[in-house]
Amino acid sequence: MSKIPRLKQQIDKLIGIQTDLQGFFDLTPDLFAVLDYHGYFQFLSRNWQAVLGWSITEMESRCWTEFLHPDDVNSTQNCFRWLLSQASGCQGITIENRILAQDNSYRWLSWRFSRGEEAQIFAVVREIAQSQNREEIDLIVEDETDIDNLRTERTSQEWIKLLAREKEERIKAQIRESHFRDLVNDISDAIVWECEPQSLIFTFVSRSAERILGYPLDQWQRRPDFWINIIHPDDREWVTAFCREEVKQGRDHEFEYRCLTVDGQIVWLRDRVSLARDSLGNVQSLRGLMVNITPRKEAEAERGRILEMERANNRAKDEFMATVSHELRTPLTNIRMAIQMLKVAKDPGIRDRYTEIMLAECTREINLVNTLLEFQKLEAGEVTVQLVPLQLQTWLPSLIEPFLLRMAVHQQNFTLNLAPDLPIFRSDISAWERIILELLNNACKYTPSGGDINLAAYPLFSTMKPDVLEGVEIMISNSGVEIPAHELSRIFDKFYRVPSHDPWKIGGTGLGLALVDKLVALIGGTIRAESAPNLVKFIMNFPIINSKV
Repeated sequence: MSKIPRLKQQIDKLIGIQTDLQGFFDLTPDLFAVLDYHGYFQFLSRNWQAVLGWSITEMESRCWTEFLHPDDVNSTQNCFRWLLSQASGCQGITIENRILAQDNSYRWLSWRFSRGEEAQIFAVVREIAQSQNREEIDLIVEDETDIDNLRTERTSQEWIKLLAREKEERIKAQIRESHFRDLVNDISDAIVWECEPQSLIFTFVSRSAERILGYPLDQWQRRPDFWINIIHPDDREWVTAFCREEVKQGRDHEFEYRCLTVDGQIVWLRDRVSLARDSLGNVQSLRGLMVNITPRKEAEAERGRILEMERANNRAKDEFMATVSHELRTPLTNIRMAIQMLKVAKDPGIRDRYTEIMLAECTREINLVNTLLEFQKLEAGEVTVQLVPLQLQTWLPSLIEPFLLRMAVHQQNFTLNLAPDLPIFRSDISAWERIILELLNNACKYTPSGGDINLAAYPLFSTMKPDVLEGVEIMISNSGVEIPAHELSRIFDKFYRVPSHDPWKIGGTGLGLALVDKLVALIGGTIRAESAPNLVKFIMNFPIINSKV
């Protein structure tokens, strides 16, 4: 008779475990069910009512086929019959079908069935169809020597029958617990856990913790400070303070934070925490579900980055439109004023001066329009390359001659350094001309009086074969200005203008360097910008086509 109280205590404990597992199921979006071989529900997790609207009592009173869509009945029953034909503990089967909700609508569900002993079918269900790999369900059946021993005792036949029934219920509870734990461990994108409320020592962690974060499961239960130490340093203080305060106030809570994986990667988790209480209302344990929300956070960050790029692009376009409007309006204003002055001017010298102003402003207007049209053609891929022989030693000096007077007026120092062994090669002269003129114009615009402007050209030889000529390097630099490091990556973006000192107040559209970048790429070259204190360099490398040394 002394074994009877102990056996009842064990049964009560198992019932408590089943209740605890029901608490776990409340934390996950998955649905859980146990059916008999006739298709009637023996157990349903509470979240079924939230998905379908039927109460648990209503569902348990009807066969599950009554909820099936008519078009899904035959295929579902065939799959169910196949499962019943298999041995218990078989790998199981996945079924997708439509289930009737209380509002007469149908919901698509994915069922993962596994056959157990005791004429039971176990299922984990998701409203969003998702195939899940499931491990073979192991049944834990304790041998029944206790019942045999009890029968040898001198007790009444009624007690023997009672203990046998209690023993059978205990075995069934253990089997259900084993199945439920297997179902919990099959959740792939979330970690089911339980821990002590004060020490935060974990008493249970599902196997998905190792898949998501990489740490062995025994570390969670062996080290009291394990969870705190894997929280991202920037989140650690507020997370622990928030969690302890919520537990102190006796509140269930939910929060999002970052954890570090075993290889140092960042994983975002949304932690739902529920307080488990005893019959007196005291908090006995914390139970929760850590959902991996890293993909969502990455998508949010990408959307934010794209939105910021769009806002920056829109700002650049607005600035561009304002600049272009100003650049177009200024020559027209000057032309109109020159025309008005020509009407009243009698002196031939004055009339010639205003005529020159009109011609210069017309040229300025045409150049601006041509830049816009040329950039549009480059973006549309409508520009073709015309290859002709190019000799930089004779071509460059004649090209830059118009700039020499401008530099002299601004008191800028100019140096031209051309290597004597530059090859003759084939390239597109019009593209070269636009590139060099645009970069020299840029240098003149930002170089103050007394500053230096340099143009240099060198042959490029192979690092593997020093006697093999591979290309030409062009460098244009100017002093008196520098570009912040964070601006260098955007300097070739269209419409983008670097905030900088413009001593000559020339202005611009923000298309010049973007045009240069596209022209350099068009003829097979590369360009990069470098900046140092009081110095800016543009360095271009071009391959040699049909070179002749």
